[in-house]
Amino acid sequence: MLAKIRSFLKRTWKLCLFILFIGLVVDTSPLIPTKPTLEGTEANIARSKAKAFADGLASADTKINLDFESQDIDAISSTLSHMFDNTNMGLGYSPTMVQGASSTEISLGLFSVYFNIYCEISFLNYANDKSSKIERCKLGDLPIPGIAVSGLMYAGLTLLFDGEVASTVDNLVSNVSVKNRTLHVNAFKSIDFKERVNDTLNDASSLAKLAIQTNIPQPEIIQAYLDDIARQPKSTDMSVYIKNSMQLASLRSIDNDPVTENKAALWAWAISFGTARFARIAGISEYPKNGQVTLRGRRDLAQHFIFSAIIAQLSSSQFSARAGELKEILDSGAGGSGFSFADLLADNTGIAFGETITLNQENALRSQVLLSKMTQKDTFFPYIHDLPEGLSENKFRLIFDNASSESYDNFINQMNARIGALILYNDSDSELLLDIPKPRISQNSVGRWLTVDTHIHTKYSDGAHTIAEIAANAKRFGCDAIAITDHGDKNLSGVLSDAYFDDIDMANIENTGLTVIPGLEWNIPPFNGREHATVLLPEHTNIKNQLRQFRNSFDHYREYTRRHLTIKEGLEWLNDLAKQSPIEPVFIYNHPSRKDFSSRENKYDMSQWQRLSASVIGMSGSPGHQKKRGLDNGSYETLLRTMHGLDPVTNKGSEWDMLLQKGYRVLGARAPSDFHNTGMDYWPCEFSSTHVFSASNRHNDILQGLINGRTWAQHGRFVERLNFMILSRGNAYFAGQSIPAFALENASLNVDIVLAEQDWQGFSTELDKLNLIIVGNEKVQSIDLLSKANKSGKTIRIDLQLSLPTGTRAIRLLGRSIQAELHHYSLFTNPIMVEQ
Repeated sequence: MLAKIRSFLKRTWKLCLFILFIGLVVDTSPLIPTKPTLEGTEANIARSKAKAFADGLASADTKINLDFESQDIDAISSTLSHMFDNTNMGLGYSPTMVQGASSTEISLGLFSVYFNIYCEISFLNYANDKSSKIERCKLGDLPIPGIAVSGLMYAGLTLLFDGEVASTVDNLVSNVSVKNRTLHVNAFKSIDFKERVNDTLNDASSLAKLAIQTNIPQPEIIQAYLDDIARQPKSTDMSVYIKNSMQLASLRSIDNDPVTENKAALWAWAISFGTARFARIAGISEYPKNGQVTLRGRRDLAQHFIFSAIIAQLSSSQFSARAGELKEILDSGAGGSGFSFADLLADNTGIAFGETITLNQENALRSQVLLSKMTQKDTFFPYIHDLPEGLSENKFRLIFDNASSESYDNFINQMNARIGALILYNDSDSELLLDIPKPRISQNSVGRWLTVDTHIHTKYSDGAHTIAEIAANAKRFGCDAIAITDHGDKNLSGVLSDAYFDDIDMANIENTGLTVIPGLEWNIPPFNGREHATVLLPEHTNIKNQLRQFRNSFDHYREYTRRHLTIKEGLEWLNDLAKQSPIEPVFIYNHPSRKDFSSRENKYDMSQWQRLSASVIGMSGSPGHQKKRGLDNGSYETLLRTMHGLDPVTNKGSEWDMLLQKGYRVLGARAPSDFHNTGMDYWPCEFSSTHVFSASNRHNDILQGLINGRTWAQHGRFVERLNFMILSRGNAYFAGQSIPAFALENASLNVDIVLAEQDWQGFSTELDKLNLIIVGNEKVQSIDLLSKANKSGKTIRIDLQLSLPTGTRAIRLLGRSIQAELHHYSLFTNPIMVEQ
């Protein structure tokens, strides 16, 4: 029996020792139980102290003198803790010692254990030696003598750098003291400390070791991509370089490992568009300096993207994400640019990008295919234009409390979901599978054509005229209904006041045949005044309070609350109101492209909004401010401009058509005046007009007509009447309606247009272009209809047997009257959708 026991112990002694060691170093409770919160002020204190320390090491001076107050130590503790999700750190000092500790949580499923580390530097005198020393350390319950820790630290620094660098660090540790409640570091160092560290990093053998440890591709592989970048035509768009490099990676991966090729491309981008430090790390001496590149039109986003991708490759995705977050917390402090969720999303996208294209061979090859063929950066980079930016520490605290709060974590998760929805990170096309809420469309075919203007401002906001003046002129120019939609800005006390509604009531009384509807131009969250929408509520005895409640709760202009982080709560409020009303409220996106970095933002915004509410029926195909006839037509004064008075979304193949391709019911035939004054605007219905087929011009009938979508719009009042329909099997399908795909067989297209005798200026009218825009699953086509028309005087009739391609999703009309001036008159309709 004794022999068996001895034999068992021989076989298991190593396991027993390992279990004993784990039992000593792993605890069931954390040494530091809670993670300290970190705000911009603290992060900036930690940064300033870190900078002072780094500057001291880099200087030619032979001595370092640094002082740390208790608030400095607390700030450093909070900053260090924030860098790691599952680790809490703490620093402290007393007249006799400096203490440092950390607790790292290790989850084992049903319970967690903790890896606790504790060290102290003592100031006690040892045989008249007044220097400070590492007294002792502990790993869990396992004590480690200070002399052992000091020896290991010195040996490690000597191995990695040299003896002089190791001696300098040892000297720093030995010259720590506390006087008058202040921690002092007064130590000597080598003059060339910085150069010695840099020489080590530049040493080929050290770089080789670093490359092995971090799995950096060999320099000659990276150089192949750098050379290719140097040969490419210069571009400011980083996605162009990504596409071209992935084409090269695809070719090289025929004979080489695709993961290594993608890593090499990633390093080439970092070296070319990041910093020279990446070249030193990778052992590269010759590389192109291509200057500034952008993502979503912004250089800072490209920098955040590529830096985070590389930092994650060198360390971990968690560390890279925390580093990006720390940078934003720093920026929220005094003097910073403010906390930017757009920057943070670019950080997280860079991490996801780097991980995805280098995860394994399958992912690497798939990424090469997607990125080498991409036509838009939507493949790999999400939209950022609706994320909060520039938040000061106080504003950040007001909205989120702190960066450890549940509300902050929830917002980060929602934000990061945008990354996961992109095709590079998710191979399913989920948009086509969405159950998009649909408005209640009336099938009543009885009605008449009415001329309306649903975007007008008065003296109650920034307009120059009273409601009475506007109503009288709207009637004079042929409006059947108008909506007063003054701005929702909270500082405009007259908007939605009792006097405001009294003036609307009086305008309805004094202008027989004209309906004046109260509405609002909503500052859409979270854009803080950048993006606007017309909001019209169903007629109700309590409409005054409903509009006031909506404005007070959800208008986002200089408002910084959690409610204004997203449009969701405002649209849910409209949904609740719709349940109590015979029709939905109406939401129409005003001047969609006016302040966009890219017109693609409109596709993203409309798709997101329509998923949330059936009240979101469409957008303005043409903005107001048509009296501005220069490059600022429509007050489009940034990147995107109108063309012949139309927003870019109206063009063939635009974002409107892209949405229709995906099955969204988006209406765009709207040409309001956005009337403010006669200096930049025409009176309602004088030049721009929206024509709605409606049962009457009563308030709710106008809203129902807008929802039904049987509308068309024009400039110049050169068209008197327009009918646009598909006839099939005895049924007529109009704009705004959907026709089953099977009903397209033997169907015919019917368009009847009657031109006005004179346009808005009294000149004779002509229709010079009329195209049928056919929106298919794969492409968008345009067919000339005028060459197939029967013309008789001012009447134009088109009767054609329809022969639409398989997969057609919608058809719509786009026409033009060519004028002697540069701005031609436009005509456009809502689409007839096709049910697949």
